[in-house]
Amino acid sequence: MLYANFVKLPDEDTPLSPRIADDPKYTPYFDDCVGALDGTHILAHIPTEEQARYRNRKGTVSQNVLAVCSFDMRFLYLLPHQQLFS
Repeated sequence: MLYANFVKLPDEDTPLSPRIADDPKYTPYFDDCVGALDGTHILAHIPTEEQARYRNRKGTVSQNVLAVCSFDMRFLYLLPHQQLFS
């Protein structure tokens, strides 16, 4: 449900970020770059019987998420990852 409200994909009319276009250190190497990606763990409230699947290596209960953001800090892609082991 959140995807439509928070994830906005660039289209062919989306201009190249000034952060790339105006810096010779980045252009032409990142001319086709739409953003940056990184992963993070977001704390989660999970029913007790399912917490083992969401416990991370530090012992807290969290959801592992991969996110791609544009250079103006808008989400382009989100991938939540559910642990398959218990």
